[in-house]
Amino acid sequence: MICNRARLIVVGTLALTLLWLSSSSLLRLYYLLRLPFVWKASSADAIISQQHDDFDVTFADYDANYSTYATGIRPYIPRRIHHIHLGSSSPPKNWLDARAECLKHHEFWEAHLWTDENADSFVRDNYPHLYEMWTRYPFNVQRVDALRYMILQKYGGIVSMPLLVAPAIKLFTMTIHRCHP
Repeated sequence: MICNRARLIVVGTLALTLLWLSSSSLLRLYYLLRLPFVWKASSADAIISQQHDDFDVTFADYDANYSTYATGIRPYIPRRIHHIHLGSSSPPKNWLDARAECLKHHEFWEAHLWTDENADSFVRDNYPHLYEMWTRYPFNVQRVDALRYMILQKYGGIVSMPLLVAPAIKLFTMTIHRCHP
């Protein structure tokens, strides 16, 4: 009887151990623990560099107006810049200056300025099932946020960031060079 109980405990423990070993958490732990031993063999392929990938991660070799426009390379993102300004007040001067600077550096891109008039008709015509919700938003920022996704789904391109977050974007000058106030 004791021998059967001990055997049952050992078999149960082994079964639970095997089940636990096959869990995804343990598999992640295994990969993490083996990383120092396999990293040296494959690390050269994991690091992006100018020599290995012919890609300058610092963007120092590209001028401010660098473009693949004349190279014939098909862009993944359509060359459209969407700027959104909703509300009754006119845009601040620094917002207009930043937009003008952005357009100057993207001369081959289509530029769209979305205001209350054309944004409202755009939502009504293209997203009639969302129009009632759109009109009931109490704050303009909610309409701006929703409009971004609708525009990108319909037309593609990039949507400019609002003026309030532009100072934080200055950290990413290599991505949107000179397109912030």
